[in-house]
Amino acid sequence: MPRLIAVVLTVALVAPVAAQQPDSGHRLPEVTVTANRTGADPGRVPLATSTIRPEAWSARLGLGVSDALSLVPGVLAQSRSGSMDNRIAIRGYGARGAGDRSNSGTTRGVRFLIDGIPETEPDGRTSLDDFDLWAASSVEVVRSNASALWGNASGGLVNVTTMPVADAPGTTVRTLFGSYGYQRNLLQAVGTAGAGRIFGTVVTTRYDGYRGNAQNERQVLSAGFAAPIGSGTDLGVYLVGASNQLSIPGPLSAAQFALDPSQPNATYAARGERRYNRVARLGATVAHRIDESQDVSAMVYLNPKVLQRSERGTFRDFTRIHAGASALYAVRGTLFDGVASTFSSGFDYAFQDGAILFYSLSPSLGRGTTLQQNKREGANNIGLYVQEQLEFGRWGVTLGLRNDNITYDYQAFVPTNPLVAANRTFAGLVP
Repeated sequence: MPRLIAVVLTVALVAPVAAQQPDSGHRLPEVTVTANRTGADPGRVPLATSTIRPEAWSARLGLGVSDALSLVPGVLAQSRSGSMDNRIAIRGYGARGAGDRSNSGTTRGVRFLIDGIPETEPDGRTSLDDFDLWAASSVEVVRSNASALWGNASGGLVNVTTMPVADAPGTTVRTLFGSYGYQRNLLQAVGTAGAGRIFGTVVTTRYDGYRGNAQNERQVLSAGFAAPIGSGTDLGVYLVGASNQLSIPGPLSAAQFALDPSQPNATYAARGERRYNRVARLGATVAHRIDESQDVSAMVYLNPKVLQRSERGTFRDFTRIHAGASALYAVRGTLFDGVASTFSSGFDYAFQDGAILFYSLSPSLGRGTTLQQNKREGANNIGLYVQEQLEFGRWGVTLGLRNDNITYDYQAFVPTNPLVAANRTFAGLVP
């Protein structure tokens, strides 16, 4: 496939207004999100962890999060169609992603967070629409099975931080353009609000693609505020949202590829296979230090989604609400002479529900007039966990135990009559 040639232009403006200018030598407050939940040095926990900074992917196109994750050992990160349609597997987990029978663009078995707030749904699937490397200041990866800490779909963990790291309030404008109709634009502003920090980032991307039926168009917004709100208490509020239109060129046989690698799959092109996802998520985190040895933190989020796609000869409408909350308590001390102890316990709750409508495909490849299916799929996931970390000298032992209860609900209204309903629950302890 011919290489996409691109040119990048970046302009950064530091605000000269005296009221916004920090004192000499003063940096904006740093914001850290730790994916391992213990708050410990990654070198002191029994998990394989990596942190990736923007300089590692700055020379790449950044169409998908795979441009950062492909640099991490043990991670297989691929774009299915040369653009934002990513498949992620961490040491084998996530290999059962969306295959040829689905253009939903989800990954399974790996838990994804943005600013420490889950993007992964209760049933273990993750849509990557909200993830944009131009809006990221770091990417943390846990390459170990972390299910005792994070529960369902935690064969690995990816946490993207969107809070920019800057020396002073300012504005950045960036554009990248190249062949095959590729253009990317960024507008980012960072400022202070009292003792806190506020930011907003907008990234727009358009790419016609090398192959037929491979057009992409996406707009991503991320914004946030982080500040101390009292003695030992920190608050963070984060918003992300995306509108993502992606056409699917589909697979080719070896003979088709040899004849013309730029052609789309004829069936995919005839049906105009594509997806159009509009998603948003508002989340808030609060952390409070009770004293030198005790901390408590909590998080809540709301994630509405409107998903449409042309797939396998049908026009599909999904309307979903994904919401959740979590809390964590940690206490540190000395168990006995020479042995330091960190005990933590907490819970996670996630809920999702919504309608799924399948229509016929109209002659113009839009939504037809015939309703073929009307169903509902819901999921609830609640997990309780405890963890004890002991350290003595250069050695350490971490013990964890988690109990998860996951319930799936299903109802089909059309074409069945009467209503078909079923539910199933999975529960168990995970060490």
